[in-house]
Amino acid sequence: MSDGIIRRMDAFGRIAIPKEIRRVIHAKENDPFEIILCGKAIVLEKYESPEILGMVATPVLQVLCKEYSVKVAVCDANKVLQCFGIPMLISQSVSGDIRFHVESGIEYVAKPGNSGLPLYESNEVYRVRAFMPLKYGKDQMSGVVLLGETSEEISSEMLAQMRFVAKLLEHQAKDWL
Repeated sequence: MSDGIIRRMDAFGRIAIPKEIRRVIHAKENDPFEIILCGKAIVLEKYESPEILGMVATPVLQVLCKEYSVKVAVCDANKVLQCFGIPMLISQSVSGDIRFHVESGIEYVAKPGNSGLPLYESNEVYRVRAFMPLKYGKDQMSGVVLLGETSEEISSEMLAQMRFVAKLLEHQAKDWL
């Protein structure tokens, strides 16, 4: 005996998700779902695209870039989602170092005299001076990146702003998704 809700599949293979469940998961019309086959069970998960985070981050990164005259980006474990100060970096694959920090959720700050981590493998010009992790959705990991070309010390004010931006984006992305 199951406590689940029984629904019939129509001739087109469609099954309606009950309104109560849609409300709980904040599902709206045209929201994408990932369909996963797990043994004999079918699992539906609301799809949470990392590109949404890039859209949510745009106004926040614009302000940070303008107010502090810095180059900033948001990336996931695979690519740069949004960037200000260097727009041609969007969609570039990130380096293994950045992938590690995104997946582990570990903050990174370059020490004075250290040029930082490469943002992506194929170019040494853009170096990551600081990385602040952020988590949104169920298991989506990402991070805010401060780019620089010098090995000067990063001010405590700038680090506080980066942490604030990461937390702000976490909350905005959760509301958006």
